[in-house]
Amino acid sequence: MEKNCNRAHSSIRSAVERCIGHLENWKILAEDCCGPLDRFPETLATVVQLELLRTWTPTRSTTSE
Repeated sequence: MEKNCNRAHSSIRSAVERCIGHLENWKILAEDCCGPLDRFPETLATVVQLELLRTWTPTRSTTSE
């Protein structure tokens, strides 16, 4: 049981760490370019939305017209 829980936790943690590492590569999140810290949450939310938009692929409709 514990081994399964550790495996699930590890897989989630590694996915989150990959995501954070990917976001850190964005120049806008670099320490010297992030701007005022009070606007950082807004900047981060914008970057996340842009990344989601960049990686989004539309699904094809399964209904016939």
